[in-house]
Amino acid sequence: MELNNGRAHPEIPLPVTPRTVLIVEPHLEDQAGHPYRYVRAVAAAFSRSGWGSTVLAHRAYCGPKTINAAEIRPAFPRTYYERTDRLGGSRHALEQWLRSVRQDLKGLLKGRDATPGRLALMAGAAALAVAVSPAILVLALAYALWRVAAAALGTTPTRNTVSPFAQSVAREIERTKGELSLFVPTATPAMLAELLVLPLFLTRPPPRMACVFHEDPRLYADWYRPLDLDSLAHRLRGSGWKDGIRFFATNPQLAADMSSLLDAPVCDFGDVFEEQEVAALGSIAAGRHPPPQDLPGKEAAFFRELSKRKKSGRRLAVCLGAIRPDKGGTQLAAMVSALDAGAEGFDLVLQAARWPDALRSDCLALSVRRDVVVVEHPLSDAGYLGLLELSDVVLLPYDAEAYRCRVSRVFIEAALAGRPVLASRGISAQTDPEPSSARFIADWNAWPAEATELLASSPGDVVARRARERAAGASWNRWSEAATWLCTRSAPLIMPKPVLYVRPSWYLTGSATVFDQHLRSLADRGIPVIEVIIVPDRVRRALRKSWRAALDDRASSAAVLTCLSGRRSGGVGFMQRKLMRLRTRGRSQAVLLAERSRLSPLPPAVRRIARDRGFSFILVNHYFHLPLIASFGHRFPVWLETHDLQARQIMLRGEINPSTGHEDPFEELVADEMAYVSRADVIGAINVDEEAFFRARLGPHQSKVLLCQPSVSLPPSQEIAPGCDVLIVASDNHANVIGLSWFVQHVLPKLGRERSIKVVGNMGTVAQREGLLHDQVDYIGTVKTLAPHYRSARLVAMPVAAGAGIAIKALEALEAGRPIVATPLAYRGLPTDFQPPEPKPTADASEFAATIERLLDDSQAHDRAVMSTLQANLALGIKERFEAQMAGAVERLAKCEID
Repeated sequence: MELNNGRAHPEIPLPVTPRTVLIVEPHLEDQAGHPYRYVRAVAAAFSRSGWGSTVLAHRAYCGPKTINAAEIRPAFPRTYYERTDRLGGSRHALEQWLRSVRQDLKGLLKGRDATPGRLALMAGAAALAVAVSPAILVLALAYALWRVAAAALGTTPTRNTVSPFAQSVAREIERTKGELSLFVPTATPAMLAELLVLPLFLTRPPPRMACVFHEDPRLYADWYRPLDLDSLAHRLRGSGWKDGIRFFATNPQLAADMSSLLDAPVCDFGDVFEEQEVAALGSIAAGRHPPPQDLPGKEAAFFRELSKRKKSGRRLAVCLGAIRPDKGGTQLAAMVSALDAGAEGFDLVLQAARWPDALRSDCLALSVRRDVVVVEHPLSDAGYLGLLELSDVVLLPYDAEAYRCRVSRVFIEAALAGRPVLASRGISAQTDPEPSSARFIADWNAWPAEATELLASSPGDVVARRARERAAGASWNRWSEAATWLCTRSAPLIMPKPVLYVRPSWYLTGSATVFDQHLRSLADRGIPVIEVIIVPDRVRRALRKSWRAALDDRASSAAVLTCLSGRRSGGVGFMQRKLMRLRTRGRSQAVLLAERSRLSPLPPAVRRIARDRGFSFILVNHYFHLPLIASFGHRFPVWLETHDLQARQIMLRGEINPSTGHEDPFEELVADEMAYVSRADVIGAINVDEEAFFRARLGPHQSKVLLCQPSVSLPPSQEIAPGCDVLIVASDNHANVIGLSWFVQHVLPKLGRERSIKVVGNMGTVAQREGLLHDQVDYIGTVKTLAPHYRSARLVAMPVAAGAGIAIKALEALEAGRPIVATPLAYRGLPTDFQPPEPKPTADASEFAATIERLLDDSQAHDRAVMSTLQANLALGIKERFEAQMAGAVERLAKCEID
């Protein structure tokens, strides 16, 4: 109390900062299954720690408005398996309405919905449609005018991979005041991949996040879009979240699998239970559980029937939980046939499948049998506990592969309730370290005999004692350490500035290998990377195709966000292209190539991040994309990866300048190219000869040039490719066409007719056009991974006769460790101290063919070539060189002065 003029005034309390845990649970649709039970348990734990909870649930959620005082906000419009549902807004609503109308009409035509009430309702709807038809016509006309105007103005084809799921979470984080933590109780790898983009779009420091995994990581890998699981660790490191994320799993095997996948610690903390759940299960084990009261009429009748069977001496074998394809569906026929063979006094109790319809029908059809009891509808909590109490043995006929590392909650419930369990051999419960009474079998045709032996070896007092030991061990509540960590005060997380990575839309090429290695190296340094893919097309169909290709490529990308940008369509786009042609009239091809990139706008997401967070630097692939970032001025350092000297490539292709109608002189092309290149703060050369060339041409700017040669990796693959004698890797470009033509026309005729040649890459159409088809050559097209094709080939041929930069295929062949027959140009641009592997490179067609024949016929020569390749790759040390060069570039960029 304070005294002021003789009066006492109470102290003014300081405002209390709200503290909230945002529970992200898109699988929560009702009161069934893991999601509801997890949310109920964790909300109670957060409340005990003084934190409130808000649950983001599926939009179809139909349960109570609060769970243990946690508010439920239906936020997510899609579930994890609706990958193709990418429409939104009015178009999505219109399509949904048309689908419902179509289903109604189909029902009427088939007669199943043709009730008088239904017909009257449809007639009323038709009359209403006629009455409002003038308004519909006006709206249709307005819509048509809008589409015509949109076509005239054109659209800016920019897209990004921020999913509606991540957008919903970001909105809720922004609207939540005070301290905040994020909890994902049923996380999947794909959910995590989507959430890693959040720090880029938040105006507040990102919250700490805990993710709980409870299923095999291979399940639900595709969630909104495809995901290569081996890219997740890179994306996680590149998110910048670091110690702000912790991971948990519900059993040891899953924890080990997820730790290997994420390259991060994953704590095994068991399944998630509330104290009152454990107490109720313990009372069943002790024989003190009161009979369920106030059950719905159908449930009450069901329990009266089961009690009657028990009194008559029948034993109840209960499949707890609704049957699913992975949860008893595949063993249903075997379990029923075992009854026919003599079940030794057992009645089988099943909870009918909810989906798919065929499996549910199979379950319901069994209700006609006297020895099978089918529960048609989901049980209440009291009913579920009552069923567990009445059971003599619990059956878990789960799919062993699906449950290899997935926790079985029913198994734990049965163990805590003192009920013996008969389960499939190979599920994760088989390695459960806690004492329980269980038997694991592979043949479900013999379950009655196995259950009889299990019951004989598990007296009631022994099972009850083991249940008490399990509950007393408190292993069931280890999960609370995640809640404790989330509710502990901590300093705000400081996120690193992201990198903007600009590249062309080239996929499954040597350049794409360079992009991938750059992205992974930057991500592994803890730098968030935003990837912008530039497409040259403006035709709507081509843009859609490019977007699908970008999404497929995104699956293995280490970038936390991928954006796409192309040229504007419509009248405005036409005028932009006309003005660009006027502005560059009479200029060289080098200028035309660069100025075209000004027609592709920066995606809005990139502009927003540049405004709110900024970039640590911008990495641009190929000089002709530098104008794309011109609007940034010199606010951020710029690293240019040249890849090769484009002037030399233009001359090699013999391109005609459309502005002048003739070929440009080499010196003019080089001068214009260098004018763009010199604008970068760091200039990466991929070829040692081109490094020297750039230094000589840039004069006062030569100190900006550094050598940055990419590493390559051939990740192991389970795929098995057809064998071949000779493998050639070549994508569709002019240099590869020249090399392949030389091989087919001059080398192949000198090889034996029995030799098989395989060409990997998009050269099939080119081969047909250039007359390179041959019965010994198999053009198999593009492949996602080259490793199995290198592994299946007896040797690799590299008939490189032209080109600039560096031959990525040479680095791949060295990494693959196969014998290599190559021309000298195949090893262009590598360090001067590099010694190519034996056999010696040759550009003579006869020697090239003779070398191939010798390696295929002479096993000793073949083995010597393998050893030579391995030694040359080890001596080159390209991985170490690449990481050192990347570190040097990043360090130099950190010292750049910017405006």
